[in-house]
Amino acid sequence: MIQLKVYKTKGDSDTAIFLDLYETEPIKLTLSIEDITQADATSIFSKTFRVPATRDNNEFFENAYEVDGIDFDVTLKNYAEILVDGAEFREGHIRLQRIFRNGDLDKIDYELLFLGETRDFSSTIAEKTLCQITMTNFDWEGLPNAYTNASDFSGPFTYANITQSWNAFPETAGNLAAGYADGDIIMPLVDHGNTYTDAQGTGAAGDPDQGRIALGPETTGSRSFTFPANSLSLTRMKPMIRAKRVLDQIFQDVGYTYSSTFLNSDRFHQMYISAFGNDESIGMEIDQVTGTNFESNNSNNSGFNDINQFMYNNNVVTNIAGNFTPHIPVAGSYFTAPADAVIGGNFYIMSASAQMNGEIEQSNGPNISVPVFLRLCVVSSIGGAITQTLAVGNQTGNNGTSSLTWDSRNGGYQPIAGDILQVFCDTSSGYVDYSTVTNTYWDCTAAPGAYYSPLDLDCEHKQIDFVKDILTMFRLVMQPDNKRPNNFIIEPWQEFIGAGVTYDWSDKLVEDKDTVLEPLFNTQSATIEFSKAEDEDLINQFHQDNNKHAYGYLQFNSANELLKGTRKIEVKGIAPTPLDQITASSPGYATIPKWVIPTVFTTDDGDAIEYVPIKPKTRILFYNGMQDVSGVEWYLNNDSGVASLQTDWPLVSPYENWPIVSTSLNLNFSNDTRYYINPSPGSGYFDQGSTLFDEYWSRYIASLYNKFSRRLTAKFILNNVDLQNLTFDDVIFVNGKYYRPEKIIDAQVGSETEVTCQLITLNDQRPIWLEEPLTGFSVVASNTSCIGQEGEIQITTNGTPAFTWLLDTNGATGTVNPTGSAPYTFTIVAPVGIDTLIVTDSLGREATVQINVPASTATQVTSSHTFIEPTDCTAPCNGSINTTPAGGSGAPYTVTWSDGVVSEDRTNICPGTYEWYVTDSNGCQSDVYSQTLTCSTTLQNYVLRQFLNNCTQVSSQTYIASSTIPLPINQVCTFNQISGCYYIESVTQDSAQYTIDAINVDCESCSGGPAPNSMKIRSCTDGTTIAYVNYNAAIQVGSTITVDAQSLQGCWEVLEEASNTSAVEYLDIYTDCLDCENGGNYGYYAFACDNTSFPPTYFQSTTQLTVGGVYKIGTGTYTGICVSIISLQQGPSGEFLNPLQYTDCDDCQGITPTIQACHEITNTGLGTAFGNYIFNGAGYSWIVNGGQQVSICAEVGSVTVVTGTATILNTTNVCTNPKACRIPIPFLTYTVEDCQTGVLWTMDTQGSNFALGDVIQYNQNLSGTGAVYCGTIRPVSQPNANATLANTFASFSCGDTIHCLQ
Repeated sequence: MIQLKVYKTKGDSDTAIFLDLYETEPIKLTLSIEDITQADATSIFSKTFRVPATRDNNEFFENAYEVDGIDFDVTLKNYAEILVDGAEFREGHIRLQRIFRNGDLDKIDYELLFLGETRDFSSTIAEKTLCQITMTNFDWEGLPNAYTNASDFSGPFTYANITQSWNAFPETAGNLAAGYADGDIIMPLVDHGNTYTDAQGTGAAGDPDQGRIALGPETTGSRSFTFPANSLSLTRMKPMIRAKRVLDQIFQDVGYTYSSTFLNSDRFHQMYISAFGNDESIGMEIDQVTGTNFESNNSNNSGFNDINQFMYNNNVVTNIAGNFTPHIPVAGSYFTAPADAVIGGNFYIMSASAQMNGEIEQSNGPNISVPVFLRLCVVSSIGGAITQTLAVGNQTGNNGTSSLTWDSRNGGYQPIAGDILQVFCDTSSGYVDYSTVTNTYWDCTAAPGAYYSPLDLDCEHKQIDFVKDILTMFRLVMQPDNKRPNNFIIEPWQEFIGAGVTYDWSDKLVEDKDTVLEPLFNTQSATIEFSKAEDEDLINQFHQDNNKHAYGYLQFNSANELLKGTRKIEVKGIAPTPLDQITASSPGYATIPKWVIPTVFTTDDGDAIEYVPIKPKTRILFYNGMQDVSGVEWYLNNDSGVASLQTDWPLVSPYENWPIVSTSLNLNFSNDTRYYINPSPGSGYFDQGSTLFDEYWSRYIASLYNKFSRRLTAKFILNNVDLQNLTFDDVIFVNGKYYRPEKIIDAQVGSETEVTCQLITLNDQRPIWLEEPLTGFSVVASNTSCIGQEGEIQITTNGTPAFTWLLDTNGATGTVNPTGSAPYTFTIVAPVGIDTLIVTDSLGREATVQINVPASTATQVTSSHTFIEPTDCTAPCNGSINTTPAGGSGAPYTVTWSDGVVSEDRTNICPGTYEWYVTDSNGCQSDVYSQTLTCSTTLQNYVLRQFLNNCTQVSSQTYIASSTIPLPINQVCTFNQISGCYYIESVTQDSAQYTIDAINVDCESCSGGPAPNSMKIRSCTDGTTIAYVNYNAAIQVGSTITVDAQSLQGCWEVLEEASNTSAVEYLDIYTDCLDCENGGNYGYYAFACDNTSFPPTYFQSTTQLTVGGVYKIGTGTYTGICVSIISLQQGPSGEFLNPLQYTDCDDCQGITPTIQACHEITNTGLGTAFGNYIFNGAGYSWIVNGGQQVSICAEVGSVTVVTGTATILNTTNVCTNPKACRIPIPFLTYTVEDCQTGVLWTMDTQGSNFALGDVIQYNQNLSGTGAVYCGTIRPVSQPNANATLANTFASFSCGDTIHCLQ
């Protein structure tokens, strides 16, 4: 039964359907080995066939291919499998080619094209170019392709990065991961030319703008890089990326893998491709980068994200520049700005979103949902205070979505290099009782100052063309792997062909049909031209102009006058790279003949003095390591721009070894002109080595033009098993000759039918007649196994490995590949009974014998046992079990218990269930036995206390635990329910909560070792350096200390107690790193309560004070003056404040509050009026009679009716302090002192009634500024409003880190 199973989504069986097929028109496939020298990536098999327009088929094609009548989307494809009797025969993809409609027959057919993996690989890559590659980390399971260096491809690269890259293989012999980025990036010395001071092309050559890779004087006109003043900048070292890393990433991106001895070889690891940029530049250009900088999310947020915390995204989809860090929950993920943003220049674009919910608990009703939103901000440190708000998302709730976008080009704060950006999950209520934040997302699609080396790969070189170029250069065969889905076998042709399984098709040949045997060379061209792409650099252009073809070109001439035409083998996207000696830039300066490098520049208008950069095609070169030749001396800037002397140089070249040896591979098709030998570099530099043609093409070409090569076209009777197992590295044996399969034409799937096959002779295979029987064949059957198990057959034969065996009746089969020489002896496992054994060697020779495998004579392994119940129920107990093994093959026996103990007898065991089994001397096992022991001894209860702080203290809490044996007072022991060490304080009759399970000699042995002798500390400066100090009970974990050691300067955070001996002692103890770095003091910014003594200024304190609190100055000119703290400051300075906090400025200054303001009430009616007045949590109720006008004023502790008649209610809790009693003065405008800058701003009250000293939110009426700021109301009069009140219903403090620190 043939079935076509089609998937909407590959691998998703829920989307799979079976298409209806025509029973009279079976599926036929054409199988062929793809010729990678052709322009298209042909499939290893392909075929068109029709399916009927049934109801199910119509529904599928309408949805999958957007069929509308006879119109459809020709670009779509679907993953598909052909199944034969339910088993997969081939996998690939289908495309809808045509729709046939027959009006007379009222019939519609869909014509499908079934394509294999190779074509799908090509179409999936589509039009992507090399510079669109994004390096990721991945691991191909079961294959030696794994990467963790994706972030290393981002720059700018440092001096250390560049010089480390020079250590790559083969500079570091035997280590393919040596160098920078595991050796996947190198920055070699390549001359890309210079820029010049005056306009080029005007006749006179200009002076180079920078150091020149040339030998000459230090002068401006020469600027030889052999002088410190002309040292090369780091950006001149353009990168090259390992060709294998690029190739692997292309495969990874389209969901494929490969197996290849060649591509995983040391030789291919040594090859790099150029990332020399996509414009005419002399170095790496660090510009604005648009496109995804990073993308992150966290769909499973349970316990990670919450309101009033920073967003934490642990799933990083993309992180090209490495500026995004997932970090940890609570502290949150963060982005480090790589460079400054400038209006009109470099910029950032970010977006973020999350589903959010926040609720406040009510004492007498359901929870109230409060507004929640996202805030993109700049913070002082990771998870620290918010210093700038960049964007605020929409307010939401009830698990709605808050989203924000931010584009720095729209104004506002412009981040600078090093700024830390985070997303805060905020709420306007200030706090919540319950909250959830899920489906968080944060990305950056534009960032300045990033350099990403893959972007400098050739943007005109398509990825699929790069793959084809690699396959073409090394004549690689790329075949789908039958054993591993989405995997290719890729090997050089001469290693691939004939490396598979040998099949005998002699009896499958249809003798009564035409068999055509024709010379293979008759179908070939007279000549074959091999070439790489042409390019515009000086040497390539010179060579092309003079030779009319690219450097490294080769023409193969068949010398057969019967053949016509020319076949072209072209590497279309990779140009050759000839070497040249570093030139002398001035007369009198000679070259150093052995100092050679690639040159990738041209001259301006033929002027040979000005060497200007080009935009080169892709280059592939070997890295030859560091070259050390006497006389070489040049300079490269370090990170500070200081010239650093270099005596060796990192060389890349087309040659595998430098100097070249006879076995060196030249990455060109021929050994062409050597431009680097004039003047002569001396002996050892004139070897040519082998070429791509020599090593990878010559045998293939010889097979085409060999006079004995034949193409056999014949019909064979094949079934689906023959076709399913066949690969194009297999060998087909037909009537005494060996062939390789070339093409299988119209093979009918699922049937045993005549199939036309084209086979090519293998001239280097020795024909062997397969009907020759195996010699020296004998077998011996035995069964020394355990009772009821299978036996063995020992086989001896003189055949040729590998051997395939088959038990004809049972169906068991296998393959054995013994080592050594004939006769070979090997053993197979076989079931008990009579069967026919058939053994076949690798050449098809066969032996058949009937065999009788006997049953095992072994007896069953058994165990008997006795036991004694324990009377002591707490370890060590006194129970026991004694076993007696028997049966099987006899002693020695091994008794294995379920708790891992191996012993025939168990003693001193406690109550519980014990299981064991017995193994005899032959490895046979018994059944599992078990025995349960119980104990009923009277329990004694004790009062215990726990040891704390490494046995130096005991707990105040007591515990009651029981024991099955009497124990002394002060006995140290442990419980079985909770951890820790305890000692017995007394005996008790109270009920026990716990059970004593072990006793110990003392607390130290109970705790598992000696008390700690040191403390582990971490540097506050870099957050990474670890050290140890001598243990001291005064030091608490979490505190910060300074230490008495010259090598351990600065402040150190105490992490944990340790056992690393240290002689270093601590000096001082501080609360935290900030406290320590401030010398134990804290810095503050505050204003004088009287608003006249001095403007807002800086103060310090030896203790931590409250922002918004009022304190007196303790020392200096203004001793005794009262101040109100506005904010914290990083560094303490100024006069000291006394730690005593006052209620407010009036309280501090000793001012007795008088009536602050009056509340006027007029009742014009005849009846009684009543109401309430509430302010800042304090208030009162009033009743005013009809016709009365009343003034009500507040003082400390009372409320007074000044004029008129009124009744005051609820005065007991009113006006308990001056602040609470202060009825607001009816301002017309507010003058506000900004919490951060101290600048005064004026705004309308908008009907609000805040008091002097209140902190409110406001907006500055400046163009392009939409941020919210905070300020304090001051008794200053300013005439014109220049700000706007932002909030009329809430007040804050300058220390409010959520609302007032912008």
